[in-house]
Amino acid sequence: MELTIIVIVSVVAIVAVAAVSERIAVAVPLSLVVVGIALSFLPGLPKIDVDPFVAENFGWRGGIVLIAFVVAGTTLLAQGPGEVLDRVREAARTRGGPSGPGHRRSS
Repeated sequence: MELTIIVIVSVVAIVAVAAVSERIAVAVPLSLVVVGIALSFLPGLPKIDVDPFVAENFGWRGGIVLIAFVVAGTTLLAQGPGEVLDRVREAARTRGGPSGPGHRRSS
């Protein structure tokens, strides 16, 4: 139950920080890092320990990849899949990717 509450509060905080940073025209990742650093100095917050199972079985690279997927998944849930896919398509078009100008489909 405690983990569920922590996850829900974390997702709400990420969405709130993202909304505020877009409103004040600051990069969202920068805002999230600054807020994370500020929260790390608050007394009374629970200490986060890495499970030894993850560290031993996945190693540091595997743990980092696992964290990256969790962060990417949280971002996807916060922004909505449609908006993320629209941004990917727009980036592909402007950079001349597979759906960009000059791309020919093979017959």
